[in-house]
Amino acid sequence: MSEVIDTYGWSKRTTASSDAENADQAEAEAIAQLIVATAVAMHDERLAEELETDSVPATRIEEQLRADVELDSLSGRLLEEIERRADLLGELYPFRLEDGSLVYTPSRSGVYEFCLAVSTAPNVTTGAFTELARYFEILAADVVCHYLGEGSAFVRSGAPAYPPDSTIKTFEDAVKHLDAHTGEWPWCPTEDAEIDSSFIKDEGMDFVVWKTIDRRRGRLFVLGQCACGRSDWHEKTGDLDLDKLRRWIRELPPVAPIRAFATPHCVTGALVFQNLSRLAGLSFDRVRLTSLANSPHAIEHFRQIHTPTLLRLARLVIPNAIVSD
Repeated sequence: MSEVIDTYGWSKRTTASSDAENADQAEAEAIAQLIVATAVAMHDERLAEELETDSVPATRIEEQLRADVELDSLSGRLLEEIERRADLLGELYPFRLEDGSLVYTPSRSGVYEFCLAVSTAPNVTTGAFTELARYFEILAADVVCHYLGEGSAFVRSGAPAYPPDSTIKTFEDAVKHLDAHTGEWPWCPTEDAEIDSSFIKDEGMDFVVWKTIDRRRGRLFVLGQCACGRSDWHEKTGDLDLDKLRRWIRELPPVAPIRAFATPHCVTGALVFQNLSRLAGLSFDRVRLTSLANSPHAIEHFRQIHTPTLLRLARLVIPNAIVSD
């Protein structure tokens, strides 16, 4: 593998997201077809065919060459993105480049495939696809829970309620659940908040993870914001604001909660990820979620608890998604 190139700063996050989307499409095609030629190989073959014929007008050849220069740049960036993912995940990356083609090598947990499905779904706001985004919040919360280690627990607080039989139906239910288990989240809305109580959703807090040491107040809390949108996930970094929460919980825990941000997309550019972490807090993208869920101490839990649902939902978008033994 050639040296991984990383030149994207935060100002180029839109371009980086576009390259990541192209790589996602290549990965989805690799799963659908089991093997898919990279854009570079297709480009070389198409260019050769175009230039075989003497009857092509000079102006047409010049236009084609300009277009192919742009395609060559796009193809190169796509390969760089795939190489960045492979470099970060190592043997956990469920694809390999082989003779100019991308080959699918199923993961053990299905976390990568599920996140890829969420990222490439036509939308996550209508029909069956809405379950993708809602289950992603549960998956992300459980990954963060395992990251914190023994003594940790989580609750999904995002709106709307999920699954349908969940006892937590509202944001108030979620906060009262937290308080019942920790004694550090008393539901106490301000007067102006009471007026808005019937309209409250989740205040950007999609999940909460906490780690208990003993019975005393002063636990570590991680408040998670999830962003699944294909084009605007990086514009959601400020949705979770502790000041907004103080309208409902006037006295937050004595240890200031940590903000976290989770997205099913790959944010492989080092500077882009660094700035995402600075703006949104402790960040978990597809790479980190995959790495943590497939770690030796977590893999059996995720295979038993999550993999069947992950595969069912991934197949809504990528029918051929599977897992290895």
